[in-house]
Amino acid sequence: MHAEAVRNMAQSARRTMILTESKKFSQVGVVPLLSYNELDTIYTDDKISDEAKKKLEAVNVQIVLATPAE
Repeated sequence: MHAEAVRNMAQSARRTMILTESKKFSQVGVVPLLSYNELDTIYTDDKISDEAKKKLEAVNVQIVLATPAE
């Protein structure tokens, strides 16, 4: 039910944004929520891999990196 709700919200939204930690890009979920080409912007930490960045940039997803406060 959760995955279906996420997909329905994304379909009705003008923009789809995700806030997630970079390690999630190397994990495979049991139920996929959205594909990269359904996203507009991803907010993540600065440890995102170059491979994940390239995949996101290939489908024009804006990547916003958060850096830890010092």
